[in-house]
Amino acid sequence: MRGTNGEQFIVVLANSERVYLDGRLMTRGFDFDYIIDYNQAEVTFSPQHLITRNSRIRVDFEYSDFNYARSLFDLSHYQELGKLSLHLNYYRESDNPDNSPNLILNETDRELLRNIGDNVSLATTPGADSVAYDRRQVQYRREVLTLPGEEPIPIFVYSTDSTRGVYNVRFTSVTQNEGDYILSTSAENINANGRVFQYVGAGRGNYRAERRLPTPLQKQLVTAGASYRLDSTSTVFMDLASSELDLNRFSPQSDQGRAFRVGYAVLDKPVNLPFMKQYKLRSTLDYEYSSRQLAPIDRYRDIEFDRNWSTASTVQGNAAFRPAREDNIFNFSAGLVKNEKNAFSYRLSRRYRAGEVSGVQHWVDAAQQIGDVELRGGLFVLNSQAGARQSNWARGEATARFVRGQLCRATRIVSTKTGCRCPMALRSRRPTTSTNILCLCKAAIVPPRAFASTIPTAATKRHSMTNCAPAAEPKRGKECLRVAWAKTRICRCC
Repeated sequence: MRGTNGEQFIVVLANSERVYLDGRLMTRGFDFDYIIDYNQAEVTFSPQHLITRNSRIRVDFEYSDFNYARSLFDLSHYQELGKLSLHLNYYRESDNPDNSPNLILNETDRELLRNIGDNVSLATTPGADSVAYDRRQVQYRREVLTLPGEEPIPIFVYSTDSTRGVYNVRFTSVTQNEGDYILSTSAENINANGRVFQYVGAGRGNYRAERRLPTPLQKQLVTAGASYRLDSTSTVFMDLASSELDLNRFSPQSDQGRAFRVGYAVLDKPVNLPFMKQYKLRSTLDYEYSSRQLAPIDRYRDIEFDRNWSTASTVQGNAAFRPAREDNIFNFSAGLVKNEKNAFSYRLSRRYRAGEVSGVQHWVDAAQQIGDVELRGGLFVLNSQAGARQSNWARGEATARFVRGQLCRATRIVSTKTGCRCPMALRSRRPTTSTNILCLCKAAIVPPRAFASTIPTAATKRHSMTNCAPAAEPKRGKECLRVAWAKTRICRCC
């Protein structure tokens, strides 16, 4: 894991992480889903999860780099005035540029940070420092590489010659093919007291002979809102937000953002229909707007929000190049609820984000209990367009559970279809189809192999029964055997 500005050496705060695999929240623990090394900022998944290049891994975490002293300030107030409810929140997170316990900045470094503004990608200085020879360190000599027809290039070469001038050189990791050096694997350097870097040519490596200067950060967010109860079940509400993000406190530049949300909600309103007297109505209607530079303190949307809109991440983070676009979202939902096993709901979302997404989502969820059988289903449909690219996505899910006494059997079917149309100028590719089988079993009374007949023969070959051995003795409690079958169409031309 890395920091929001690409920092490699960070310490993840214990118990602050939330790990998601394919949109599902994982549980930490050796006997569960993953383990984490907080000092190395590394997550290792347990063998029960197959990780491929198509796996979607997201980790929310808090970390410290110990570069600057950081202060936090939080203020909240809530007030009830009859039918009117008010709330106000203020949050401030700030680094002290004059207090850097583990960072040494000279006046030249500070002047550089004052002049680059909020473009933290420019916060770099040469990584070489001329020093006396020390055989206990990995040191380099400076040479000039001359190629025909090109300007001379100064490079650094590993040196053990005490009679020549040497340098201590700091190398910074960058994206592959954006650097000039790589880690040397030469046998000549096997006895070196540390890592040795080797020059391979401009734009051919993943390290640069430079030092990246961390910048002090400041984030502020103010939210205020009000809601008014029209009656016992109906409410109108409004929320306002204002943010300020300063990526470099040495510079006076900062980004201010605004957002608001207004809407109407109905909660548990009795339905006056003869055949639905036990059901209650739940409905919402709202509109939200966020400006180009809105910077929330943390992710406040669902982990799969961007994927469900077929877009890249829209969270305004601390990176130097953040997406800066206005966002407009209209939501409407209505549902009838009796209890958690008997309910029906529909939600419509319309979103417009200039140059990125202009589309509509439809969500339908239903649950019904008929005797000992529990039925549950969901449908998601997306129709979106951004410029010349159009995205169509449909995902359906159905689950049936039979519960009687201590016996519980369940079958879950998920079907996803994704497609897109690209302009003729782009190279077109046919959508590909993949089939995935998922078996989740703990202490099922019925052996898992009894359900093999419910899976298509062609796909059964890819199904591993390693973690699905039948229990030696049936355990009490409503343990469920779940067999899921998923068929996905993926369009790769966009």
